[in-house]
Amino acid sequence: MARALDLAASSTSTSTVALIDFLDNLSDVTNQLPTALSLIAPEELTAMYTAAFAGMEAQGNRFLKRANEMARGLPRFVHQRVQSLPDGQRRSRATAG
Repeated sequence: MARALDLAASSTSTSTVALIDFLDNLSDVTNQLPTALSLIAPEELTAMYTAAFAGMEAQGNRFLKRANEMARGLPRFVHQRVQSLPDGQRRSRATAG
């Protein structure tokens, strides 16, 4: 952890700079530093990534469900559209397919 913080101190990344600023501005370093470091421990980082991936997976599943619903309804939609065409267009489309 200490080596990573040393590398972060010279970084120009906005998130890294924000982290260093947060740690620099602790009012009581002796008591607050362990708590602050526990917030960025690997377990918490893993939980954040897991939650983010779970959200993306849920969104992907919703998309796939909706795509499947649309695919199931497509033949009915096409049939309704063909039936709504005037007779002449219906025959020409039937022979073209």
